[in-house]
Amino acid sequence: MEIDKIRALEELGTDEETRQHYLEAGPMTAEFLNDPKLDAKMAKAKTTQQKIKIIYRYIHTKKLFGHAAFTPKEYKAEHKFKRNAGQIWEGKRMTGCTDYALVFAAIARKYGIPTTFLATAEAGFAEEVLQGKNDGMHSGHAFCECYDAEQKKWVLADPMAGLSEKEYDPKKIKLTGFHNVAGKKGFIPYARVRDIGENMYASIGGRQSEILGNDLDTRKYNQAMRDILRGLAEEKKPEITKLTKTELKEAGFKEEEVVKAEKIERTREEQELEQLMQEEDERARRIDD
Repeated sequence: MEIDKIRALEELGTDEETRQHYLEAGPMTAEFLNDPKLDAKMAKAKTTQQKIKIIYRYIHTKKLFGHAAFTPKEYKAEHKFKRNAGQIWEGKRMTGCTDYALVFAAIARKYGIPTTFLATAEAGFAEEVLQGKNDGMHSGHAFCECYDAEQKKWVLADPMAGLSEKEYDPKKIKLTGFHNVAGKKGFIPYARVRDIGENMYASIGGRQSEILGNDLDTRKYNQAMRDILRGLAEEKKPEITKLTKTELKEAGFKEEEVVKAEKIERTREEQELEQLMQEEDERARRIDD
C-alpha cells in the first residue's frame, strides 16, 4: 500500500487492498494469543460486532486487576509506549489507552478483523492550541477502527472503554450517548497506522508533518500535531480580517474569534491612519523649511 493512503486521515476505503493492509500485524501488534476457549467463542459469533464485543469483554475480564486506573505512576513511567501487545499482555498491567488499543488490534486481526490504530487529540485541547492558549501536556485518546464485514464499512472502536461507534466522522469524532473519555466526547484524529511501531505522520486539516519515526515516543507525534494546529491558526489570521462578521460566523468561527478579528482589523486601521498622519506631518515640516 502507498504511504499516502496510510497517513491521509480521511474516510478509510473499503477496498480489498486497504482491508488487507490493516489485517496484517504491525511491529508492535504481532499475534501473541493462544486461547482455545476464546477461539471457540469467536467461532460461534455470527457478526463482526459480536466478535468485537467478545474481544472487549475478554480484554477487560482478563486485565481487570491491571486496569490503567490502578497502575502505579512509577510503572507507567517505566513501561508506557515501550511494550508490544504480547509484552503488555504478559505484564498484566495497562498503562493507558495505547496499551488497550495495541492489544485489541492484535487480537482483532487474529480473528480476521481489519483494524487500525488511530491517534487523536481532544477537541477542546486542539481548540486551545489553535487559539494559542495551550502549549502544555497533550490531551487525547487512542482508538481503533474495525472493518465490519456485514455492514461493509469501518466502525470506531474504543478498546479502553469497551464501546463502539457505528457512525463517526474520521475528521472529527463525536462520541454518542454515555460514551466519553474522562468526560470528553470530541476528538480530532491526527495519525492512523497499524500500530505505534510504524513510521507515523501527523495530519490535520490538510496539513501534514514530516515523518516522525517509530521510536515509540508519542511526544513527537503530539508536538507535530501542535505545530500543525499552530500553522492552521496562522493561516486563519489573514483570512479572518477580510470577512464580515456574518461571514465569519457562517464559516464556523466562534464569537470570541470574531471579536478578536475585529480588534485586529481596528488596530491595523489605526496604525495605517497614524502612519498617514506622520507622513502628512513630515511633508508639512518640509514645506515650512
